[in-house]
Amino acid sequence: MELDLHVEKKMMKETVDTLGNQKKINYALREDMSKKEFIDEVLDGLESPPEYFPNNVKLNKEGYESIETILSNAKKRNKSKKHRKYH
Repeated sequence: MELDLHVEKKMMKETVDTLGNQKKINYALREDMSKKEFIDEVLDGLESPPEYFPNNVKLNKEGYESIETILSNAKKRNKSKKHRKYH
């Protein structure tokens, strides 16, 4: 008997499940899968990331400025633009 390993990738309707059931039904949780097979399986069918993605990765690794700093800098830039506009 040959095992069909092609399984459709889709989200379940259920929002909770047991690990035991996921090991039975989840294509990415096969016990006999090597690390390379797992990576190949998960990446299969994925499109290239959008152009902004590397910037998001950088922000996630290095962190963001606080909202207070962002707003303060924006106010300073706006004041500077208004000042240049009238002078």
